Amino acid sequence: MSEGVLGLDARLARDAIISDCSAGLTTRELFTRVSARLRPFVPFDAAGWLATDPATLLYTDAVTDAVDCAAHVRLFENE
Repeated sequence: MSEGVLGLDARLARDAIISDCSAGLTTRELFTRVSARLRPFVPFDAAGWLATDPATLLYTDAVTDAVDCAAHVRLFENE
């Protein structure tokens, strides 16, 4: 059976993310875990995970990785 382009490690990471999504984690815990699991396959200098209210499409929470504090202010002021 082919493991696809990224191989077994990517498949295991995907399965772990699926498991995390149904584990009853808080939004922040889920975003933190998913970010760490994705990083080896999708390298990034900085990342932001935003919880969004589906009725207003406004941010309700955020988890960031290597994002400058000044950037946070600019993002929220933009909203």
